Amino acid sequence: MPHSGPSAVAITLSEAERAELLRRTEVPHRRSAEKARIILACAEDMSNAGVARLVGVQAKTVGKWRRAFAAERMAGLEDAGPPPAGPPHRDRLRTPPPLPPTAASSRPPPTAPAGRRCPVCRPPPTAYPAPPRAASRPAPVS
Repeated sequence: MPHSGPSAVAITLSEAERAELLRRTEVPHRRSAEKARIILACAEDMSNAGVARLVGVQAKTVGKWRRAFAAERMAGLEDAGPPPAGPPHRDRLRTPPPLPPTAASSRPPPTAPAGRRCPVCRPPPTAYPAPPRAASRPAPVS
């Protein structure tokens, strides 16, 4: 059954590119070696699905690196670098203006006597009401 989608970009390698890609297949970095194997297989006129089965990746991954190599050659295989640290656009975040002071916020925080919990935060356990007792049942009539 013929494929009706767009055809894959043809990849033709120069001797220098082929040598560099072969060298990269031996590096310990798995992603670099994987991308090199993908491009070497693409240069053998294999389909994206065939290359994906051979290398052990998804066909969309093969298409991504095939297009990147066709557009930028070896530079297209380079990673973008490590992700930025911290939340994105940290320098552009705006802090909201401070709220005006209120009577409640201008009071000093409550203090508790030594050994007791703050009465505002949590009253001592003896201040809780006792749970209701279960009513005694009348004896059954026989």
